[in-house]
Amino acid sequence: MELATLLVTLFYLYGIIGCVFATWFVLRGVEQLDHVAKGISWITKLLFFPGSAALWPVLAWKLMYTRPENPANKH
Repeated sequence: MELATLLVTLFYLYGIIGCVFATWFVLRGVEQLDHVAKGISWITKLLFFPGSAALWPVLAWKLMYTRPENPANKH
């Protein structure tokens, strides 16, 4: 039973961290990854919440290791 308790605890921890990250990501982070997202409505940003909560390690990695795009340099 100790292994099951540990796995459930880790699952809840992953979910809590994901929800905190997703809240930040919807409010600020999505605009850092894609400059086109600056003009979208909050309802559209809210659609990003479930995916960013589930995939928070991937998005955190992407935010840390990608340089922001400069829209003026796009061709």
